[in-house]
Amino acid sequence: IGSSHIDHRLRCGDFSDQECECAIPRLAIELPQFELQDAVLLIGCQPRYEQPMLAHWLRRAANRGTRLLRINPRRFDERMRFTVDAVTHPQQMISMLLGVIKKVASELRYDLPKKTEKQLKKIKPDDSAVAIAEALLSGDSRQIVLGNLIYYHPQGGVIRSVVWLLADMFNAGYSYLTDGANARGAWVAGALPHVAPEGEVELPGMVAK
Repeated sequence: IGSSHIDHRLRCGDFSDQECECAIPRLAIELPQFELQDAVLLIGCQPRYEQPMLAHWLRRAANRGTRLLRINPRRFDERMRFTVDAVTHPQQMISMLLGVIKKVASELRYDLPKKTEKQLKKIKPDDSAVAIAEALLSGDSRQIVLGNLIYYHPQGGVIRSVVWLLADMFNAGYSYLTDGANARGAWVAGALPHVAPEGEVELPGMVAK
C-alpha cells in the first residue's frame, strides 16, 4: 500500500535488535533432527502450547537420551523429562544465561567480546547455570530454542543477543519460535517497518509499540 508503517509484531516486548538475524523466527533444523541431538536448551518456551509437533519430537528425543534443558519463569507441564529444569524470575533470565556463558567460556577458554567480559565480572553462576553449561559441554550436537516468552519479554532483544553468543560458542543451532501460526508468513510478506518482500526498506517505518 506504499507505506513502511506496517508491523504485525503487536505483542513483541523489545524491538532493539530487529536488524539482527537473531530476531528472525525460524527453526535451525528439521523437526525429526531434534531427536538426534545430544542436548537441547529451551528458553522461555512452552512447546506443547506454541508448536505441538516440536513438543512431539522433543519428547521422542528425551526418551532416546537427549538431554533436555529448560530456563523458564515458571514450570510448565510438557509431559517430557528434563535433565535440568531451571525456574527463574523474568528479570533474572539474562543473569542466568550469562552464568551459563561464564561457565562455558571458562571450560572452552573462549575469547569473549570485551563488553561481555565486563558484564561477567559481576556474575556468579548458580547451580542451575552450571548444570546447564555442563550438559551442553558434554555433547557434540546441540540446539537452542527460544519461545514466545522471550518474544514478549521487555528485554527480549538483550536475551536474543546473549543466546546468539551462546549458540556461537558451541556452533549450535539457534531456533526462534513464531508468535502464532502465520507470523512467519508475515515476516516473509514484509509486514514489518524495516523489511519488505524484496529486502530492506530505505526508510524504516514506526514499530508497533
